Amino acid sequence: MGSVLNSPLSEKGKALARAKGRALKANGYMPDKVYTSQLLRTKQTAEIILDILGSDVQPVELEWLNERDFGKYDGRPLKELLDGFDEYGPNPPTIETVEHFVERIIRGLERIKQESNSFTLIVTHSNTINVMKAVLFNPKNVQRYWETDNPEYCEGFSHIF
Repeated sequence: MGSVLNSPLSEKGKALARAKGRALKANGYMPDKVYTSQLLRTKQTAEIILDILGSDVQPVELEWLNERDFGKYDGRPLKELLDGFDEYGPNPPTIETVEHFVERIIRGLERIKQESNSFTLIVTHSNTINVMKAVLFNPKNVQRYWETDNPEYCEGFSHIF
């Protein structure tokens, strides 16, 4: 596998995180637990949100919440990645397989479910969110998680386990 692109949060991302923090605060949301992927941009997003909320909860980093490893396509133009999927289907060479990706997201969700019993904030990536949505709302089709709507930046959804 290649290395997962670990880029910092962009200025647009920081602005979106501040907006999400303000929206959560306006709705009285105060998480008891916070989980992020190991990637810098999710940790920065969580820090911004928690600062706005006035929370001192320490985020827990879970590798299971990392973005799908796109191997040789990490950091490359989206067209190259899409060409790879067009040529090879859902599992191009060097890219983390769908099966492995889905399995690790499920392991992460199971851990979160075991450790959480109240308000939980999960800060992760769009593909990871799509897998979570499929697990929660369409489990029979979880292996085709990309067919769910592509989430907007700083999208939120809630589900009671």
